[in-house]
Amino acid sequence: MLTGVVEADETYLTPKKPRKGRPYVKKDKRDVVLGMIERGGRLRLVPIADAKIEIIEPVLDKHISPDATLQTDGHPTYAIIAERKWVGRHNVIDHTRSYAMGDIHTNTIENAFSLLKRGVYGTFHKVSIKHLGRYCNEFSYRFNRRGEQLAMFSETMKHLTRGKALPYAKLTAKE
Repeated sequence: MLTGVVEADETYLTPKKPRKGRPYVKKDKRDVVLGMIERGGRLRLVPIADAKIEIIEPVLDKHISPDATLQTDGHPTYAIIAERKWVGRHNVIDHTRSYAMGDIHTNTIENAFSLLKRGVYGTFHKVSIKHLGRYCNEFSYRFNRRGEQLAMFSETMKHLTRGKALPYAKLTAKE
């Protein structure tokens, strides 16, 4: 569980504009990722179906300690959830006025989202909703170990040799 000061926010991965010769992409197709990060600590990225209270609240309960201090933007969903769980330990930053007020900000989680989007749009180009959880886990793993590159490589190789193979048929299946 994440403890201490925890920033939480959601981001939307939207399809890029279609290039010449590509079929039209619907504008309402968006994948939502909920991010939670401890200040100076671990990151959790979780794909969710929508940014509604009934979807976000169980994820926050699962990953954030009730003793933590929650910092979010002005989205009303977080205010309602915080009244139930983090009474007196919820700080809100109003992005229409400022992006930081002393120690109250969501810049750390925005940084993680920036790296996620840069990786998805720049390296992987197209990510299906079916595999979005895998990409979120990979980026969380890499972000949490960003200071230990050599150790991360050997740990990754160790885990790859112990893990189960993902068959091509399962990888390319519709559901």
